[in-house]
Amino acid sequence: MILNSGFFLFFCLFNYRKIKLKSLLLHPLFIAVMLSVIWLIVTVILSKNSLLSAKFLLKKTWYIIPFFLWPIIFFQEKKVVIRSYQLLFSSLFVIVIVVLIRFSAVGFAFDRVHDPIQPFFQNHAMYGSMVSVTLPFVVAAFTLSRKLSIQWLISLAAILFFLAGVYYSYSRAAWVAVIFAGGAYIAIRL
Repeated sequence: MILNSGFFLFFCLFNYRKIKLKSLLLHPLFIAVMLSVIWLIVTVILSKNSLLSAKFLLKKTWYIIPFFLWPIIFFQEKKVVIRSYQLLFSSLFVIVIVVLIRFSAVGFAFDRVHDPIQPFFQNHAMYGSMVSVTLPFVVAAFTLSRKLSIQWLISLAAILFFLAGVYYSYSRAAWVAVIFAGGAYIAIRL
């Protein structure tokens, strides 16, 4: 995260003309996040333990820059979004298939869930959350693809494999996330 924050600063320094600052500064989500950062700065200034509070502010900055500001600027072009999805999808799809094959060898036993995901993920909760977070993007690719095209068929197979991956991750949070995402999708469509 620190390294990504550094990359972000260098990117902004050398590519400041490419950044669409006006649309960024006026976006409601950006304003909300920046207001929370301003409030955090005020609380750091008024804190009894300024050093500890400053460390907390610095840690928050390490989250805001790489996971909020950097993606907003990096994903401004459609082709970058598509390429990033393709890289994430292809690598995770292979991992899910490998994990499912390895997990089937131990009979999908709950007490053996950690062995098949090694060395890709530290534990089954991280594996389940990564697959469940990526699943809505796979569904989006499926719905945006031309019916019966290769991309459509791959996306359909991926949805099935990802659902199996989430189920056999034995991560209740991942299960709830998929159910919630499905409910959110239905609500948005309505």
